[in-house]
Amino acid sequence: MPNYSDLKNRPWHYAQDKIKTVVIEEGVTRIGDGAFTDCHNLTSVEIPNSVTSFGDYAFFCCEGLTSITIPNSVTSIGEQAFNLCSSLTSVTIPNSVKSIGRLAFVGCLRLAYITFKGSTPPELGFRAFSQTQKISVYVPTNRVEAYKKELEGWGFSNIQADPKLLCLADDEAYTRDSETDGMDISYTRNFTNVNWQAIYLPFSLKYDDLKNDFELACISSVHQYDNDKYGVIDKRVMEIIKM
Repeated sequence: MPNYSDLKNRPWHYAQDKIKTVVIEEGVTRIGDGAFTDCHNLTSVEIPNSVTSFGDYAFFCCEGLTSITIPNSVTSIGEQAFNLCSSLTSVTIPNSVKSIGRLAFVGCLRLAYITFKGSTPPELGFRAFSQTQKISVYVPTNRVEAYKKELEGWGFSNIQADPKLLCLADDEAYTRDSETDGMDISYTRNFTNVNWQAIYLPFSLKYDDLKNDFELACISSVHQYDNDKYGVIDKRVMEIIKM
């Protein structure tokens, strides 16, 4: 595990102060340990959807960073990744994040808002967040009780629903009287076998978003038959086309 004294002795340490904006190119999969440590004047970071993890100390002591968008490809945030980012005021944790390392956001003294988009909170390391009593936590509108059960033990007390967030899963029912236009909806499906299965969703998904992970087919037509000629449909055949 790297430590702060080691990082300070690296030859590029003093050049870090000159970095203000960073654009990480598509294809990068990991922001390494200590990658932007002590970039005190860093205010803007663009992170592509190819990144899956933030290493330990990745943005340690980036005092000028006020906000950061964590893409929905990131699954883990390392230890002390944002420690001492004292200007950071808000953080959104996408539903892809499964773990946040110890002391990851400690020292973020201005952090006032956290939004969790997942159906359940990620695994939190020791003191992943500091001053939790002062932080307003926003979670999917149908997951408030689940988050309270998990997070109140970490000292979070102000946990409330974000009306624009909704989590759906295939093993539970959810009824909503109002429209869902403009909502950020996440959906979890547990596939029980490797055979073809149909998915019916109250929203659209793009073919490009799924083609790398699944073989897909679309409904071409549905045929109905009255085999016994009694005037009642007794057979239906769905015709599908593999995409």
